[in-house]
Amino acid sequence: MRGPEPPYSCAIGAMNAKARIETFLRGRGVALGVVGEPGSGKMHAAQLAAKAAGFHLTILDRTQGPIHYNRLGALTLGDHGLAKTVFVICGADAETSWPDPKSLPEGAKLIFIGNSCRAEMKRASLQVEQVSRPSPEAMTKSLFLDQGWDVIVAQRLARLSGGDWRQLRALEMLFKNVDVASLGDDEFQRLLLDTKADKNPLLDVPPSAVVHQLFSGYAARSNTLEHYADHGVLMWAEANKDLVCNSIEDMATLQEAAVFSDVLMNGGENQLGLETFARTAANAANSNIRYDFARYRNPWAARRETPATAAIRKAWERHAPWTKRQRGRLALLQQRGDVPLATQARKRAAPKANTKKAAKRTAAAPKRAAAPPLLVQK
Repeated sequence: MRGPEPPYSCAIGAMNAKARIETFLRGRGVALGVVGEPGSGKMHAAQLAAKAAGFHLTILDRTQGPIHYNRLGALTLGDHGLAKTVFVICGADAETSWPDPKSLPEGAKLIFIGNSCRAEMKRASLQVEQVSRPSPEAMTKSLFLDQGWDVIVAQRLARLSGGDWRQLRALEMLFKNVDVASLGDDEFQRLLLDTKADKNPLLDVPPSAVVHQLFSGYAARSNTLEHYADHGVLMWAEANKDLVCNSIEDMATLQEAAVFSDVLMNGGENQLGLETFARTAANAANSNIRYDFARYRNPWAARRETPATAAIRKAWERHAPWTKRQRGRLALLQQRGDVPLATQARKRAAPKANTKKAAKRTAAAPKRAAAPPLLVQK
Protein backbone atom coordinates (compact mmCIF):
# COMPACT_ATOMS: atom_id res chain seq x y z
CA MET A 1 0.00 0.00 0.00
CA ARG A 2 1.27 3.43 -0.93
CA GLY A 3 2.23 5.67 1.97
CA PRO A 4 0.94 9.16 2.60
CA GLU A 5 1.92 11.99 0.29
CA PRO A 6 4.62 14.38 1.54
CA PRO A 7 3.33 17.64 2.97
CA TYR A 8 2.86 20.48 0.54
CA SER A 9 5.23 22.66 2.53
CA CYS A 10 8.01 20.16 1.72
CA ALA A 11 7.22 20.50 -1.97
CA ILE A 12 7.21 24.28 -1.72
CA GLY A 13 10.61 24.14 -0.02
CA ALA A 14 11.97 22.01 -2.85
CA MET A 15 10.65 24.39 -5.49
CA ASN A 16 12.15 27.37 -3.61
CA ALA A 17 15.67 25.84 -3.72
CA LYS A 18 16.41 27.96 -6.80
CA ALA A 19 15.45 31.15 -4.93
CA ARG A 20 17.62 30.28 -1.93
CA ILE A 21 20.64 29.51 -4.12
CA GLU A 22 20.08 32.73 -6.07
CA THR A 23 20.04 34.68 -2.79
CA PHE A 24 23.40 33.11 -1.90
CA LEU A 25 24.88 34.09 -5.27
CA ARG A 26 23.77 37.68 -4.92
CA GLY A 27 25.06 37.91 -1.35
CA ARG A 28 28.52 37.94 0.18
CA GLY A 29 28.70 34.23 0.99
CA VAL A 30 31.57 32.15 -0.37
CA ALA A 31 30.54 28.48 -0.03
CA LEU A 32 27.11 26.84 0.02
CA GLY A 33 26.20 23.19 0.51
CA VAL A 34 23.12 21.74 -1.18
CA VAL A 35 22.11 18.35 0.19
CA GLY A 36 19.26 16.07 -0.83
CA GLU A 37 18.38 12.59 -1.96
CA PRO A 38 19.19 11.60 -5.56
CA GLY A 39 16.72 12.99 -8.05
CA SER A 40 15.62 15.93 -5.90
CA GLY A 41 16.72 18.48 -8.51
CA LYS A 42 19.80 19.94 -6.81
CA MET A 43 21.82 20.47 -9.99
CA HIS A 44 18.81 21.79 -11.91
CA ALA A 45 18.11 24.33 -9.17
CA ALA A 46 21.76 25.47 -9.19
CA GLN A 47 21.70 25.92 -12.97
CA LEU A 48 18.51 27.98 -12.88
CA ALA A 49 19.81 30.13 -10.01
CA ALA A 50 23.13 30.80 -11.76
CA LYS A 51 21.32 31.83 -14.94
CA ALA A 52 18.97 34.14 -13.03
CA ALA A 53 21.83 35.77 -11.09
CA GLY A 54 23.99 36.27 -14.19
CA PHE A 55 26.74 33.79 -13.27
CA HIS A 56 28.70 31.49 -15.53
CA LEU A 57 28.39 27.88 -14.29
CA THR A 58 31.47 25.66 -14.05
CA ILE A 59 30.92 22.04 -12.95
CA LEU A 60 33.69 20.06 -11.23
CA ASP A 61 33.48 16.38 -10.24
CA ARG A 62 35.03 15.51 -6.88
CA THR A 63 34.89 11.77 -7.55
CA GLN A 64 37.52 12.15 -10.30
CA GLY A 65 40.19 13.41 -7.90
CA PRO A 66 41.05 16.20 -5.44
CA ILE A 67 40.27 19.81 -6.31
CA HIS A 68 42.63 22.71 -5.57
CA TYR A 69 40.15 25.21 -4.19
CA ASN A 70 42.75 27.94 -3.66
CA ARG A 71 43.18 28.17 -7.45
CA LEU A 72 39.52 28.94 -8.17
CA GLY A 73 38.84 32.56 -9.00
CA ALA A 74 35.84 34.86 -9.23
CA LEU A 75 35.93 35.49 -12.99
CA THR A 76 36.15 33.34 -16.08
CA LEU A 77 36.46 34.00 -19.80
CA GLY A 78 33.06 33.60 -21.43
CA ASP A 79 31.58 34.26 -24.85
CA HIS A 80 31.32 37.99 -24.16
CA GLY A 81 34.51 38.55 -22.17
CA LEU A 82 35.09 38.14 -18.45
CA ALA A 83 32.06 36.99 -16.48
CA LYS A 84 31.30 36.10 -12.88
CA THR A 85 31.50 32.39 -12.29
CA VAL A 86 30.24 29.92 -9.72
CA PHE A 87 31.88 26.51 -9.28
CA VAL A 88 29.50 23.61 -8.66
CA ILE A 89 31.26 20.67 -6.97
CA CYS A 90 29.42 17.42 -7.70
CA GLY A 91 30.01 14.30 -5.65
CA ALA A 92 30.68 16.25 -2.46
CA ASP A 93 30.14 13.02 -0.46
CA ALA A 94 33.66 11.99 -1.56
CA GLU A 95 35.26 15.14 -0.08
CA THR A 96 37.63 14.43 2.83
CA SER A 97 39.32 17.82 3.29
CA TRP A 98 36.74 20.58 3.23
CA PRO A 99 38.07 24.06 2.43
CA ASP A 100 37.90 26.88 4.94
CA PRO A 101 35.59 29.58 3.50
CA LYS A 102 37.88 32.26 4.92
CA SER A 103 40.89 30.92 3.01
CA LEU A 104 39.22 30.89 -0.41
CA PRO A 105 40.12 33.56 -2.99
CA GLU A 106 38.23 36.82 -2.76
CA GLY A 107 35.03 36.83 -4.78
CA ALA A 108 34.97 33.06 -5.38
CA LYS A 109 31.62 31.25 -5.20
CA LEU A 110 31.39 27.50 -4.52
CA ILE A 111 28.32 25.26 -4.36
CA PHE A 112 28.85 21.73 -3.00
CA ILE A 113 26.22 19.19 -4.07
CA GLY A 114 25.92 15.96 -2.10
CA ASN A 115 23.44 13.33 -1.03
CA SER A 116 24.17 12.61 2.62
CA CYS A 117 27.03 14.86 3.77
CA ARG A 118 25.05 17.48 5.67
CA ALA A 119 26.89 16.83 8.97
CA GLU A 120 30.31 17.10 7.30
CA MET A 121 29.35 20.39 5.68
CA LYS A 122 28.14 21.76 9.01
CA ARG A 123 31.44 20.82 10.67
CA ALA A 124 33.26 22.66 7.87
CA SER A 125 31.30 25.86 8.70
CA LEU A 126 29.40 25.82 5.40
CA GLN A 127 25.93 27.20 4.88
CA VAL A 128 23.75 24.18 4.06
CA GLU A 129 20.43 24.03 2.20
CA GLN A 130 18.30 20.89 2.33
CA VAL A 131 16.43 19.96 -0.87
CA SER A 132 13.67 17.34 -0.94
CA ARG A 133 11.86 15.69 -3.79
CA PRO A 134 8.67 17.49 -4.74
CA SER A 135 5.31 15.79 -4.70
CA PRO A 136 3.89 14.74 -8.11
CA GLU A 137 1.40 17.62 -7.88
CA ALA A 138 4.16 20.19 -7.27
CA MET A 139 6.25 18.70 -10.09
CA THR A 140 3.25 18.93 -12.42
CA LYS A 141 2.81 22.61 -11.56
CA SER A 142 6.48 23.31 -12.16
CA LEU A 143 6.47 21.53 -15.53
CA PHE A 144 3.29 23.32 -16.63
CA LEU A 145 4.04 26.84 -15.35
CA ASP A 146 7.85 27.06 -15.56
CA GLN A 147 8.73 24.80 -18.50
CA GLY A 148 5.59 25.00 -20.66
CA TRP A 149 4.71 21.30 -20.70
CA ASP A 150 1.30 20.05 -21.72
CA VAL A 151 -0.71 19.59 -18.53
CA ILE A 152 -1.73 15.99 -19.33
CA VAL A 153 1.82 14.94 -20.21
CA ALA A 154 3.19 16.66 -17.10
CA GLN A 155 0.60 15.01 -14.86
CA ARG A 156 1.13 11.49 -16.20
CA LEU A 157 4.92 11.55 -16.24
CA ALA A 158 5.13 13.26 -12.84
CA ARG A 159 3.01 10.49 -11.32
CA LEU A 160 5.17 7.82 -12.92
CA SER A 161 8.40 9.43 -11.71
CA GLY A 162 7.15 9.90 -8.14
CA GLY A 163 8.85 13.30 -7.82
CA ASP A 164 12.25 12.04 -9.05
CA TRP A 165 13.64 14.52 -11.59
CA ARG A 166 16.13 12.03 -13.02
CA GLN A 167 13.38 9.48 -13.53
CA LEU A 168 11.29 12.18 -15.18
CA ARG A 169 14.02 12.93 -17.73
CA ALA A 170 14.35 9.21 -18.48
CA LEU A 171 10.60 8.95 -19.06
CA GLU A 172 10.70 12.03 -21.27
CA MET A 173 13.30 10.35 -23.50
CA LEU A 174 11.37 7.07 -23.42
CA PHE A 175 8.14 8.65 -24.69
CA LYS A 176 9.86 11.18 -26.94
CA ASN A 177 8.17 9.96 -30.14
CA VAL A 178 4.80 9.17 -28.52
CA ASP A 179 1.92 11.63 -28.30
CA VAL A 180 1.13 10.98 -24.65
CA ALA A 181 -1.46 13.77 -24.45
CA SER A 182 -3.69 12.27 -27.16
CA LEU A 183 -3.90 8.82 -25.55
CA GLY A 184 -6.79 7.84 -23.33
CA ASP A 185 -6.25 6.39 -19.89
CA ASP A 186 -6.70 2.79 -21.08
CA GLU A 187 -4.44 3.32 -24.07
CA PHE A 188 -1.78 4.88 -21.87
CA GLN A 189 -1.93 1.94 -19.45
CA ARG A 190 -1.53 -0.52 -22.34
CA LEU A 191 1.44 1.53 -23.56
CA LEU A 192 3.03 1.23 -20.11
CA LEU A 193 2.50 -2.54 -20.08
CA ASP A 194 4.02 -2.91 -23.55
CA THR A 195 6.97 -0.73 -22.57
CA LYS A 196 7.55 -2.80 -19.45
CA ALA A 197 7.48 -5.97 -21.53
CA ASP A 198 10.04 -4.51 -23.95
CA LYS A 199 12.24 -3.26 -21.12
CA ASN A 200 15.91 -4.02 -21.43
CA PRO A 201 16.54 -6.99 -19.13
CA LEU A 202 20.03 -5.70 -18.33
CA LEU A 203 18.80 -2.68 -16.36
CA ASP A 204 18.55 -4.74 -13.15
CA VAL A 205 21.89 -6.53 -13.64
CA PRO A 206 25.19 -5.19 -12.22
CA PRO A 207 27.42 -3.69 -14.96
CA SER A 208 30.25 -6.10 -14.19
CA ALA A 209 27.89 -9.06 -14.71
CA VAL A 210 26.74 -7.55 -18.01
CA VAL A 211 30.35 -7.35 -19.22
CA HIS A 212 30.91 -10.96 -18.15
CA GLN A 213 27.79 -12.09 -20.03
CA LEU A 214 29.05 -10.36 -23.17
CA PHE A 215 32.57 -11.80 -23.08
CA SER A 216 31.58 -15.28 -21.89
CA GLY A 217 29.38 -15.87 -24.95
CA TYR A 218 26.02 -15.73 -23.15
CA ALA A 219 24.87 -12.71 -25.19
CA ALA A 220 25.52 -14.45 -28.50
CA ARG A 221 23.98 -17.76 -27.36
CA SER A 222 20.78 -16.09 -26.10
CA ASN A 223 20.36 -13.90 -29.22
CA THR A 224 20.14 -10.76 -27.08
CA LEU A 225 23.22 -9.02 -28.43
CA GLU A 226 21.27 -5.84 -29.25
CA HIS A 227 20.75 -5.21 -25.51
CA TYR A 228 24.51 -5.00 -25.02
CA ALA A 229 24.90 -2.14 -27.53
CA ASP A 230 25.13 0.41 -24.73
CA HIS A 231 27.64 3.12 -23.88
CA GLY A 232 27.91 1.95 -20.27
CA VAL A 233 28.82 -1.57 -21.42
CA LEU A 234 31.51 -0.09 -23.66
CA MET A 235 33.01 1.93 -20.80
CA TRP A 236 33.02 -1.00 -18.36
CA ALA A 237 34.51 -3.35 -20.95
CA GLU A 238 37.25 -0.90 -21.92
CA ALA A 239 38.17 -0.28 -18.26
CA ASN A 240 38.38 -4.03 -17.52
CA LYS A 241 39.82 -5.38 -20.76
CA ASP A 242 42.68 -6.98 -18.85
CA LEU A 243 40.14 -9.21 -17.06
CA VAL A 244 38.01 -10.26 -20.03
CA CYS A 245 40.71 -10.69 -22.69
CA ASN A 246 42.94 -13.72 -22.94
CA SER A 247 45.94 -12.13 -24.64
CA ILE A 248 47.50 -8.84 -25.57
CA GLU A 249 46.27 -9.33 -29.14
CA ASP A 250 42.67 -9.57 -27.89
CA MET A 251 43.17 -6.43 -25.81
CA ALA A 252 44.49 -4.58 -28.87
CA THR A 253 41.54 -5.76 -30.97
CA LEU A 254 39.09 -4.62 -28.30
CA GLN A 255 40.79 -1.23 -28.02
CA GLU A 256 40.64 -0.79 -31.80
CA ALA A 257 36.93 -1.62 -31.73
CA ALA A 258 36.38 0.96 -28.98
CA VAL A 259 38.19 3.63 -31.01
CA PHE A 260 36.24 2.75 -34.15
CA SER A 261 33.01 2.86 -32.18
CA ASP A 262 33.91 6.30 -30.85
CA VAL A 263 34.58 7.52 -34.41
CA LEU A 264 31.17 6.30 -35.55
CA MET A 265 29.41 7.89 -32.56
CA ASN A 266 31.15 11.22 -33.19
CA GLY A 267 29.88 10.99 -36.76
CA GLY A 268 26.29 10.64 -35.59
CA GLU A 269 25.99 6.84 -35.87
CA ASN A 270 25.59 6.09 -32.15
CA GLN A 271 23.72 2.81 -32.44
CA LEU A 272 25.94 1.49 -35.23
CA GLY A 273 29.08 2.26 -33.25
CA LEU A 274 27.82 0.54 -30.10
CA GLU A 275 26.62 -2.50 -32.04
CA THR A 276 30.02 -2.77 -33.74
CA PHE A 277 31.77 -2.87 -30.37
CA ALA A 278 29.30 -5.40 -28.95
CA ARG A 279 29.73 -7.75 -31.93
CA THR A 280 33.52 -7.48 -31.76
CA ALA A 281 33.43 -8.41 -28.09
CA ALA A 282 31.05 -11.32 -28.77
CA ASN A 283 33.37 -12.70 -31.47
CA ALA A 284 36.19 -12.87 -28.91
CA ALA A 285 34.03 -14.61 -26.31
CA ASN A 286 35.55 -17.22 -24.01
CA SER A 287 33.23 -19.48 -22.02
CA ASN A 288 35.98 -20.25 -19.48
CA ILE A 289 36.07 -16.72 -18.06
CA ARG A 290 35.46 -16.79 -14.31
CA TYR A 291 33.29 -14.03 -12.86
CA ASP A 292 34.62 -12.21 -9.80
CA PHE A 293 32.80 -8.94 -9.19
CA ALA A 294 35.44 -7.69 -6.73
CA ARG A 295 38.08 -7.49 -9.47
CA TYR A 296 36.11 -5.21 -11.78
CA ARG A 297 36.90 -1.49 -11.78
CA ASN A 298 34.19 1.13 -12.04
CA PRO A 299 35.10 3.47 -14.94
CA TRP A 300 32.92 6.27 -13.54
CA ALA A 301 33.87 6.44 -9.85
CA ALA A 302 37.15 4.54 -9.37
CA ARG A 303 40.42 6.39 -9.83
CA ARG A 304 42.23 5.21 -12.95
CA GLU A 305 45.45 4.31 -11.13
CA THR A 306 47.12 0.93 -10.94
CA PRO A 307 49.56 -0.10 -8.16
CA ALA A 308 52.47 0.40 -10.54
CA THR A 309 51.48 3.94 -11.45
CA ALA A 310 50.75 4.70 -7.79
CA ALA A 311 54.33 3.71 -6.86
CA ILE A 312 55.71 5.93 -9.63
CA ARG A 313 53.56 8.86 -8.53
CA LYS A 314 54.63 8.52 -4.88
CA ALA A 315 58.31 8.34 -5.86
CA TRP A 316 57.90 11.46 -7.99
CA GLU A 317 56.18 13.32 -5.15
CA ARG A 318 59.09 12.49 -2.83
CA HIS A 319 61.60 13.97 -5.29
CA ALA A 320 59.38 16.84 -6.39
CA PRO A 321 60.91 19.49 -4.03
CA TRP A 322 64.46 18.77 -5.29
CA THR A 323 63.30 18.86 -8.92
CA LYS A 324 61.47 22.12 -8.32
CA ARG A 325 64.57 23.74 -6.83
CA GLN A 326 66.74 22.62 -9.74
CA ARG A 327 64.25 23.95 -12.28
CA GLY A 328 64.10 27.29 -10.48
CA ARG A 329 67.91 27.64 -10.44
CA LEU A 330 68.14 26.75 -14.14
CA ALA A 331 65.48 29.31 -15.03
CA LEU A 332 67.30 31.99 -13.02
CA LEU A 333 70.62 31.24 -14.76
CA GLN A 334 68.97 31.40 -18.17
CA GLN A 335 67.48 34.79 -17.33
CA ARG A 336 70.88 36.17 -16.22
CA GLY A 337 72.66 34.63 -19.22
CA ASP A 338 75.25 32.86 -17.03
CA VAL A 339 77.08 29.64 -17.79
CA PRO A 340 75.05 26.44 -17.71
CA LEU A 341 74.33 24.78 -14.40
CA ALA A 342 76.58 21.78 -15.15
CA THR A 343 79.56 24.06 -15.76
CA GLN A 344 79.01 25.83 -12.45
CA ALA A 345 78.81 22.47 -10.68
CA ARG A 346 82.16 21.40 -12.16
CA LYS A 347 83.76 24.65 -11.06
CA ARG A 348 82.47 24.23 -7.53
CA ALA A 349 83.69 20.64 -7.44
CA ALA A 350 87.28 21.59 -8.55
CA PRO A 351 89.75 22.12 -5.61
CA LYS A 352 90.76 25.71 -4.95
CA ALA A 353 94.46 26.51 -5.15
CA ASN A 354 96.17 28.01 -2.05
CA THR A 355 98.11 30.97 -3.44
CA LYS A 356 100.10 31.70 -0.23
CA LYS A 357 101.48 28.16 0.06
CA ALA A 358 102.32 28.13 -3.62
CA ALA A 359 104.31 31.37 -3.25
CA LYS A 360 106.32 29.97 -0.31
CA ARG A 361 107.15 26.81 -2.22
CA THR A 362 108.34 28.85 -5.16
CA ALA A 363 110.62 31.04 -3.00
CA ALA A 364 112.17 28.06 -1.16
CA ALA A 365 112.95 26.08 -4.29
CA PRO A 366 116.57 26.37 -5.61
CA LYS A 367 116.98 28.35 -8.75
CA ARG A 368 118.05 26.40 -11.77
CA ALA A 369 120.97 27.54 -13.89
CA ALA A 370 120.09 29.15 -17.14
CA ALA A 371 120.47 26.93 -20.13
CA PRO A 372 123.46 27.67 -22.42
CA PRO A 373 122.57 29.52 -25.56
CA LEU A 374 122.15 27.49 -28.65
CA LEU A 375 124.96 27.75 -31.19
CA VAL A 376 123.69 28.84 -34.49
CA GLN A 377 125.85 27.78 -37.42
CA LYS A 378 126.32 30.38 -40.01
